[in-house]
Amino acid sequence: MQFCPQCATPVQYSQQNLPQGSASVQTKRVGLLLGIGILIMPYIFSWFTLRKGYSPRTRVVAFGWLAIIFLPAFSNVLFHMVLNASKKTECVLSIEQSPVLRGLKLGMSMDQVQKQFPRMIIKPPNEFGLTQLLLENKTVTKIGDIGSMHLSLKEDYSVDPALYPAFKDIYGVQVDILDGRVTSIDVLYPKKELSLDDFRKRVKETYNLSDSFLKNGSVACDGFEISTEYLSYSFNPGITPNSSWYNVSDNVGFILRFSETKTRDVLKRRETQKARQEEEAERKKREGKVNGFKP
Repeated sequence: MQFCPQCATPVQYSQQNLPQGSASVQTKRVGLLLGIGILIMPYIFSWFTLRKGYSPRTRVVAFGWLAIIFLPAFSNVLFHMVLNASKKTECVLSIEQSPVLRGLKLGMSMDQVQKQFPRMIIKPPNEFGLTQLLLENKTVTKIGDIGSMHLSLKEDYSVDPALYPAFKDIYGVQVDILDGRVTSIDVLYPKKELSLDDFRKRVKETYNLSDSFLKNGSVACDGFEISTEYLSYSFNPGITPNSSWYNVSDNVGFILRFSETKTRDVLKRRETQKARQEEEAERKKREGKVNGFKP
């Protein structure tokens, strides 16, 4: 609005008769529908404020709201991208991609194991649904300079390297089968002048693992774990090894283990459940004795 210079009376101009160089200061207001659209779907309706007539303040509010909505979501996506990338640097294998080890693979069924080694007799699983097998190289006593090794377990199956060339340079393979599926595979290697660090380096290169594997000796993949340790054995005559036979005495080689991650938790839950059942049975037994006592 302008004023007359003589009488100070307000002078109104039509849009066509505006003095040259003057500009309209009128701005569009955000309507109800547009406001609801910006509130609900700012990624679409915020852009409407870029049309001619909307004030800078309106645009700042609209796009500020867009940023508030999208930044947390974008940060979450970015975080998971970085996390997945770091996991991939540790181990790029999924459980479906876990390698075949000496004819065996995680997830194989009992029938597939039996088909691979048709003469092997597999005994029923224990109370927790677990069966442990040791597939032993029948020429194991000729490997290395450790003398006679008797790794016999009740579930043993003597493998002839002439029929199974994959067993030619190893002591054997220990297999855990839980609920009819292979959940752990231990390949037992002779020492052959290698250190544990040398052995881990070879495993790392074979499966394209991260450098942390060399330090820790294990790495978590997607659904399973790869680990290594010493293979030890007791030479005392007359001793029959048990399920922990490779945790005693001298180091005679190395173990490469592929094991499903969830298996330990499943077994732990079952063991805990059985312990509780035994405690409950014992408690009821004691209560029965007390209630049945007559002085």
